[in-house]
Amino acid sequence: KLSSSLRPSDGTKKKMNRMMLQTLKGAEVFQHFVDLHLDFDREAKEQEVHRYIEPIEVAELVLHEVVERLTRLLLACYMASVPQKWIGSSVALGYEAGHLPERGGMNAEEEIRSNVLVNIFDWGRSELNTIEAFNNMNEKEKGDRKKFWKLYTNGIRSLSWNAACEYWNRFGNVFSWEKVRIRVYDYDSTSKDDFMCQAAVPVVETTKETWIPLKGRIVGLKVKGTLSYSFEWHDAPYDSRMKGWFRLHIGEGKDLPRRDKVTGGKSDPYCIITAKSSCGKHEFSQTTSTIVQNLNPEWDENFYLPILKDGRELTTAVEKGCGCTGLSSARLDSFFGVDFSGPESWGGLLQDLSLSAQ
Repeated sequence: KLSSSLRPSDGTKKKMNRMMLQTLKGAEVFQHFVDLHLDFDREAKEQEVHRYIEPIEVAELVLHEVVERLTRLLLACYMASVPQKWIGSSVALGYEAGHLPERGGMNAEEEIRSNVLVNIFDWGRSELNTIEAFNNMNEKEKGDRKKFWKLYTNGIRSLSWNAACEYWNRFGNVFSWEKVRIRVYDYDSTSKDDFMCQAAVPVVETTKETWIPLKGRIVGLKVKGTLSYSFEWHDAPYDSRMKGWFRLHIGEGKDLPRRDKVTGGKSDPYCIITAKSSCGKHEFSQTTSTIVQNLNPEWDENFYLPILKDGRELTTAVEKGCGCTGLSSARLDSFFGVDFSGPESWGGLLQDLSLSAQ
């Protein structure tokens, strides 16, 4: 234990948490946003699967709805009559994460979607510009509004693109998953996390819990740890949007490297699990919890690698958000299948769709 003089204050903890969140990439934000593996981590018994919507199905519907609503918001920004100056205005994303609807009813999907929140908030320093007010401004004032509106629209575009990226990588696979890479890191609250060791495993069912050696190169340390895992395939019920999913169980680690000199030579290990599809187009990551000061951590956590029935679900979300279903399906397929290069192309796509919708 740390002495009282070394323990951070509540204010310092808050600042550290904020700094940690600010370093997350867009994909990482959405990765954690739809992560329900610890909230409903139960044995996947067949009768339970058929009774309730699975957490992985909830995550898919939530992210699908978020993409649709963010697309609608971005399109509204592009089609605004006059540029706005919204300073400090934020976008809140949320959903019901404490309840799994029962399967079989017509309202299960509707219930999940209706509880999704994509709301603009915090208008303290913002102004609502009108056509009349904008026309009465001088050129400098007009340029100022155009500048701030471009910044705001670019922010919404980046947020939308990152949500679409996460959906494409996590839920766009309709074939199979090829392999999973398991990387073990030592968590550090005030510096970059230290790499410890890793392993790669094929995505195939295992008959029992399997132990694998962990490899890595650390100066002055000999890596000799092991980790247990298992894969189990589950067919989805007939009314699911998915064919099924692989359940990856991360069990425990043994003899992990010592990375923390300050805390008595132990480590705070966690795993980053990265799945890659057989077609090479889809790759996403999930993260275990952190086990504090432990070289033999027991995670006992389940992760899910879904395979959907329909490969056009992301396309459908954007089409619905733009209100022009079917008008640009060829362009959308090309965009999501090939041209996923960055948020810049996302903006061009939405501008094309806005013209189609008019």
